[in-house]
Order: sequence, then structure tokens, then C-alpha cells
Amino acid sequence: MKICFAGDFVNSNDTIKKFFSEELTNMFLSHDLFICNLEGPILNNNLVKISKKGPSISQSKKVTDVLKQFKTVVCLANNHIMDYGKKGLFSTIEALEKNHISYMGANLESDVYHPFVIEKEKIAIFNVCESGFGMENNRKNGYAIFNTKYFFDKIQRYKKKGYLVIILPHAGAENLEYPLPEIRDLYKLYVDLGADLVIGNHPHIVQGKEIYKHKHIYYSLGNLYFNDYKDKVELYNPSSLLLSININDGQIKIDHFFTRINNQIIDIDNRVIVYDQFKNISKLLLSENEYVRIINKHCHKLFDTLYSSYINYESDLYLNTIRSRIKSIIKILFNQNKIDKGWIIHNSINETNRWIISRVIKENYHENL
Repeated sequence: MKICFAGDFVNSNDTIKKFFSEELTNMFLSHDLFICNLEGPILNNNLVKISKKGPSISQSKKVTDVLKQFKTVVCLANNHIMDYGKKGLFSTIEALEKNHISYMGANLESDVYHPFVIEKEKIAIFNVCESGFGMENNRKNGYAIFNTKYFFDKIQRYKKKGYLVIILPHAGAENLEYPLPEIRDLYKLYVDLGADLVIGNHPHIVQGKEIYKHKHIYYSLGNLYFNDYKDKVELYNPSSLLLSININDGQIKIDHFFTRINNQIIDIDNRVIVYDQFKNISKLLLSENEYVRIINKHCHKLFDTLYSSYINYESDLYLNTIRSRIKSIIKILFNQNKIDKGWIIHNSINETNRWIISRVIKENYHENL
């Protein structure tokens, strides 16, 4: 059984006709399955965005034309799949089923924690996401959460039945080459519970890997293709890691491939420097002092420039639009700053946000805690 695991996929532009080079397309076709994260719903009409914090993303209806070229399975457990509510998820599932594209990680009526199962090979693949807007309610109507007891029990149950268990979590700090220590601890817990392979996504950048109890953990594959503009082609962090997994008699063999943009087309990147960079990132995870120093520095930067501002409407100053900045300045001038409850809720329920804020507070005020 040969499976290709890829990173985040988003395309909001109806005019794009070619996404991948011929070499990369042939590589995907050479696998029995192609699995990627579908970062946002496929909308069949003008649906209304839910009230949430952060950007709202939707996919072009033509995205299925790209994915159905391959034997595709998409991951739906992510922080954008419910950006347009239940109707957006329903529209997505409808489009996927119409085009015979399998999915996992989110649902409306069925158990969102149910894995994608390959019975012939005894493989169970789980897709889960950190807490946030759109997470499940009573195991349906949203996406699966990555740290529930129910999910942990499922891992153990399938392992006891003799399945090879693969976990695909969507979580972590964005645009950081290294996973948070709390993420590492959780993914190692998956292995303790019975996971044979863990492959993460969400940070929009390739992070390192490590081996724990002879099992491979990949913390983030990066963006395979990420264009969330409806009127232009502008790819966000267009470089990623692809994993070619060969499973034979319960044994896993892993080959690495990297991608990069070439004339707005995603192509295979064979440069030695890319492979060396990945090795160095992974190696640093073993250097505890330097690793923690880098993590804490990044957490402080996020806290000073972003998280602390969420308490007030001044957070609009950090947005890119002139309109939002003017709006924030007016509120400041007229003393209309109030606590932004939406951001407080977001930072309270999302594990990565809590971990970053807690890390900064503990380091700054540890003597008083």
C-alpha cells in the first residue's frame, strides 16, 4: 500500500487551471492514495460567514476537478472547515461525495472521530484538530478535537484490533519551524496510546520530525498549495514536505520529497539545501536548551505583537486593511476601547494560544506563581 501525505490545500480562485507540474502530478498518480488537508469549505452558493475571530476561507467549486485526478482522501478537521457554518460543511461534503472524493475529520450527523479505514491492509487513519470555532458538539456538527478522552480511547481500540494507526492532527504555532513542547508531548502521547505514525499540519511551514519509541512524528508538512484570493494568484508559503509512505505487512517505509513554486506551478524541489535544512531543524529538537530558547523567544514575540492586543479593539491596528486601522484609531481617540470578548474566548478555548500565553506568563512572573 503506497500513500502520499501532503500539507494544506486551498484554492479560492476559479480561473486557475494548472496547479502541479507534470512530474509532481505523475508522482501523486503513482500512489494508491493521495491525502491532503482541505483548508476550508467548498461553497455551492453565497453562504454567510459565521461570527468568529481570524480570517474566513472558502474554496473554489473547481477544487474538486484538481483533487479527483488522484485517489484522494481529504482531511476536514481544521480551523477553517466551519467558517461558513453547518451549511458550508454540508456543501463541502456534497461536493466531495458527488466527485467520489473520500473525507474524514468532520461531519454533520456521523461520528466525527470515525477514522478512514483501509480494511484490506488493516490501516486506520484519524484526522483531528485543536479546539476552536467549529469544533464538534456531541461528536457531530463540526470537526474532531485532538485531545479528548473519546479520541484517545478510539486510538487504543483500533490498535487492540490489530490496525496500523496513523494520526493526522491539525494544530500548533503558525510560521514557526519548531513545534511547541506541548505539541511534542501530545503527539508522543498518541504513540504511547498506539499510533504508528503521526503527521501534523497547520503551521503553514515545514517543521522538523523526530523518532519516538521507533515511531516517526512529523510536526508540519507546510502548504502544498495555498491561494485564498478569489481575484488573483498569490501563494502563501509555497513550499512543503511530501511523505511517500509504503506499508507492507505492517512495516512502514518513508521517503521524503519537497515542493516549491515554479512560474506559479507547484513542482518537486530536489535541491540538497532543502533536505539539509530539514535535517538541521529536526536535529535542533534534540538540543533542549537552544530549542527552548527559540520557542520562548517566539512566544514572547507573539505575545507582544499579537496576543496582548487581543484584549482591546486596538487589535485592528494589526490588520492589513486601512479601513480597520482607521476604525481602531477612532475608537482609541473617542475612548471606545473595550474588552474584545471574541478574542478572549478564542484564546481561552484554543490550546496553542493558551500554551503560548501561559509560557510567557510563567517565564515573566514565575516567582509570583
